[in-house]
Order: sequence, then structure tokens, then C-alpha cells
Amino acid sequence: MNEYPTEQGASGMLLTESIGSVAVSAPERPAVIDARGATSYGRLVGLAAAYASAMRKTPEEALIGALCEPSAEFIALYLAAIASQRVLVPFNERIPDQQLLSVLADSDCAMVFCQRPWAGRAEKLAGACGDMGAPRCLEDIEPADPGSLVFHEILGPRDRVACFYTSGMTGDPMGAVLTHGNLSSTVETMLHLTPVDETDVFTTAVPLWHVYAVVVGCLLPLTAGARIALCPTASAECVSHTLELHGSTFVVAPPTVLSRLGQSPETGEASRLRFALSGGDSLPVEVLGRFEERYGVPVVESYGLTEGSAVSTCNPFGGDRRPGTVGRALPNQTLRIADDRMTLTPMGDVGEIIIRGPNVMSGYLGRARDTMTVMRDGWLHTGDLGWMDPLGFLHLVGRKKDLIIVEGLNVYPGHVERVLQALDGILEACVVGVKEPDRGEVPKAVVVLDDEAQVSDEDILEHCRGYLAEYETPQAILRVPRLPKTTAGHLSRATVAHLYGRSLAD
Repeated sequence: MNEYPTEQGASGMLLTESIGSVAVSAPERPAVIDARGATSYGRLVGLAAAYASAMRKTPEEALIGALCEPSAEFIALYLAAIASQRVLVPFNERIPDQQLLSVLADSDCAMVFCQRPWAGRAEKLAGACGDMGAPRCLEDIEPADPGSLVFHEILGPRDRVACFYTSGMTGDPMGAVLTHGNLSSTVETMLHLTPVDETDVFTTAVPLWHVYAVVVGCLLPLTAGARIALCPTASAECVSHTLELHGSTFVVAPPTVLSRLGQSPETGEASRLRFALSGGDSLPVEVLGRFEERYGVPVVESYGLTEGSAVSTCNPFGGDRRPGTVGRALPNQTLRIADDRMTLTPMGDVGEIIIRGPNVMSGYLGRARDTMTVMRDGWLHTGDLGWMDPLGFLHLVGRKKDLIIVEGLNVYPGHVERVLQALDGILEACVVGVKEPDRGEVPKAVVVLDDEAQVSDEDILEHCRGYLAEYETPQAILRVPRLPKTTAGHLSRATVAHLYGRSLAD
């Protein structure tokens, strides 16, 4: 068990103040590079000041929507929300209008900002929401004096600054409300752990409506005075090109992108790259090894939830790294492995990961009952299963609701998938349970193979038998051209189960 004081460490650091100081001391220093070009620290903070002024025309703590592409303007909206004591609701532009309307109705946004490519869609959505008013187009707002970015005089750790919609823990999209204390505590802690300074360049290949992108891919480097290069898409080709073009020293990307980068012989050079940062899940050791061999830099894996401000555990950046794990708990958080009765499990036993600390959200927007379901006695119940080794490194196993029970024995899909992905030729894998009269359920593997892979089903099963118990070994292998993903780019296990989990035959 890894325990630290949980009520301390809620930082008083003003994120906008730290970034604003760079805008004053080095206003021409490049801050963000996006598809439109480079934006300096001075201009970035000037944009934030102008947006904050517009936000202050709404009631205090009003919710403000944002429909934007990966850009400096999008980042400036986050800074503006912090400075103006408003709550930014970043919209996922990839979801259909009906879902966006549900988010707008649930959040009751007082104002929506958009960029010109999204203006028509934003107007249509705003028009369907009654008295919200016309969206504000960011291109029509001129930057203000960077020195005019002022803070609300009572801005503190408990002030809400962002609402990220997520369905990770309950299945229904809900707005996880994060405070200034939540974000600043995680950023400040990561700043102490990460060897970053003003000479670094972060390639961020995670959408900016995702909290991991905001905390690790944007606020962390900007607070250090570094530069961000935003990827328009998270494809391996786009990320590789960005790394080479901008001389990136860090890349922040999902595990799937790092996996494809490590297996693609056509990726470009990245001579200045020092670290790859990946959150949410661990990479199979063999996949991680291929990336590190290809680029010659370590992958630093971490784990966290939207409800926990993106990062709760992280592998060290030095030699004490444990590939295949997601690292130790951050020094300002407490992490435990517990059973359903909140009793600590013995060392090495699997249980639910629960978290406490200044990073934990204030709650779900307007959903007190759902908040109480996942936050009990000060602990955030993640719904994720894992175990802790004697040195405090966290090993992820899977989700509680994804558990497959074979003749009364637990099979953890995530464990089986990591074994599958360790075999050369398998790019991605998803394991689902199929009902079987005699055994209750049996595991079935749905895999995506490299086009040039010469791997038979028997090769796959033989590999699995070397690492898995008989009841854990998939009873069927199905090859598909691609696995369905959520709009956030994560594997959609529910869709895989619906499409392929009805029988072993297809």
C-alpha cells in the first residue's frame, strides 16, 4: 500500500499566473504550434485575457461551452476560464449532434465559443437550445494586453474551472467537475517529477477535450515555459511528422498510437525525443520494447481518470521504471486496493483501485446520487481492478464490469489482451466473454493483425498457453480489420461484445 497525506498538497499555485509570468518576461517565446502556425506566450495570454473579458459577461461560475479544433485558441479558453472563475465545457466534436445537444442541455451553458470551421454547427446547436444566444467565434476576438489577464480576487482551490463529460465509470455521459485545486495539484506534482524546462517541445496527440491532454499535454509544459506542438489527428503518420518537423523532446499520446509508431518502419526520425508519455493503461512489455528500440527513448506510463484529474500513478522518469506497470501513486495522493467492503486486499491480490487526494473531482454536474455512488468516505471508487507489488507499483487488470467468470474462476480480459499483444503480428486485441452452457462463460479473442503477419490461430493459442491458465486461454480467435473505438479513441469493449460476443463461431 502506498499512502501519503491527502489533504495537503492542494496547491495554491495559480496556473494562469505561472504561464502569465512567461508572457511578461519572454512574450515572443513560442508557446503553441498548431495547424495555423506558431503562437507566442504573449499572444496566448492576450487571447486568454480577451476571452476572459467576454466570459465575465455571464454570471459567476457560469458554464461556457467550447467547440474547437486542436489549437492555441482552445488552450487559451482553459486559461480564460481559470482567470474569470467560469467553468469551461469542452465539446467532443466527433460525437453526433444529438449527443452534443444532450451535453448542452445537461450543462445549461450560458455561452458557447467556437472556431470558424465549426460556426455553422455551433449556431445550429445553440438555436436548438432556446435563449443561449449566438455562439462567439474566436477568430473575431482580438487579443488583449497580456498584462490585463487578472484573476478573480477570491479564486481558490475549490473554484470550479472545467467540466469534462465522461462515461468511463457509470456508462452514462456525465460532467465531471474539476476545480482549480484539482488541476493545479496534479500539474504541480507532475512538474516536480518530470525533467522538463523551457527548452523542451511537447508533441500532444490527445484531443484537447480530454483531461489528460489538458493536464499533461498542455498545462504541464506551459507552466514550465516549454513549447507545445499540437497534432491535428492522432494517426501514427501525423505524430511522426510532428516529432520530426518540430524537434520534439516529449510525445504525449495514447497507448494505441505508441504501439503503431513502434511497429511502423516508415516513421520518421525524432533525434531530439527524450520521453514518450502515455496514460490510462499500460502497454504490453513487448510492445513498449518495440517502441523504445525504434526511438531509443523510454515510455513513461501512468494511470488516471477524468474524475481524478488525469494522473494518479506514474512510472519514474529515471532508472527505477517498471515496464508493464503504471507506476506508483503520485506523492500527493493515496491509492489502495480494496474489496467490495472497502477492506484492503493482501499484497498481490486483485481488487478495486480506490483513490483519495486533492486531485479528486468535486462531483458530477447536477448528479448528487451518481457522485455518492463513486465517491464514498472521501475515496474515489474507480471501477478498475489491479494489484500492488511490494515496491508499490500498480499492475492494471481490467474493469470490474468486464470480468469473465469461467466455471467460477475469474478471467481478466486486460491480462489476456496483454499476452495476445505481446505476440509479433498482433496489433490490437479485445477479449470478451461468450455464454457457454457448461462453463458459464468462455473467453473469445478478437484481434487485428499486421497485414504481413504469417500467424495462424494455432500459433496464437500456443503462445497463450505459455502464459495463461487453461481457463484463461481464448476458446476462439476472430480476425477483424479493425476494432471499434469510442470517440476518445479508446477500445469500445461493449461494441466488440455486441458484434462478436454472441457465439464462438463468428
